[in-house]
Amino acid sequence: MIVPGGLADFARDRAPARFIVMHDVLEHIEDDVAAAATLRGLVATDGTVVLSVPALMSLFGRHDEELGHYRRYTPRTLQRVLAPHFVVERLQWYGMASIPIAWYFSRWRRIAYPLGSVRSPLGAAYAAVCEAESYLREPIGTSLIARLRPQLARVTGVVTFLQAQQDIGGGGGGQTGRERADVGQSLRGERAGESDIANTSGLLRPSADGCVVYLYTLGIVEIFAFVLLYLVK
Repeated sequence: MIVPGGLADFARDRAPARFIVMHDVLEHIEDDVAAAATLRGLVATDGTVVLSVPALMSLFGRHDEELGHYRRYTPRTLQRVLAPHFVVERLQWYGMASIPIAWYFSRWRRIAYPLGSVRSPLGAAYAAVCEAESYLREPIGTSLIARLRPQLARVTGVVTFLQAQQDIGGGGGGQTGRERADVGQSLRGERAGESDIANTSGLLRPSADGCVVYLYTLGIVEIFAFVLLYLVK
């Protein structure tokens, strides 16, 4: 079912969902902080959101303006918008090989992409590169992809475990030794989970994978190939 209108209109009187995909939407909304709050109301407490946005303001150009983008994001700016309402479970770059293309056509030359090349052998090769990138953890890219869970789920869990810890410290209120041990183990697991979330930025560190270097080199080759096709068409 297709529902025309803005995000606020879509969210009105709608029951929370267990799974939401928000593909390249946030950058089209002027008040992205309010949009994140609206999105939180659309997802169930135990739900999941998969979200993608264009990355790197240094690539902002004609393509973004024509599509009505207000901004592109970095990991830091995206997490700043999402943090009041969501826990970022995973955050990664995508589209490293497309950086030279986006920079040359959209940012520097401010001309349209040579879409006629899509059906050419070069276009097929580019599509294969994009497919290969979906299996790699890249150090940078033209997009950011995030997996989120509602912030409330984390807060509730932390409060529960803190109360459990207080019970342990105060004698446990009649708990058996085994029950206290189980609660303590759960508390340590929650802390470990928080540590994993805090280290989400580790997903953004440069990878030593040789395929990443290969794709970057291939991206440079792509830009020259696209420029050549543009000049000779």
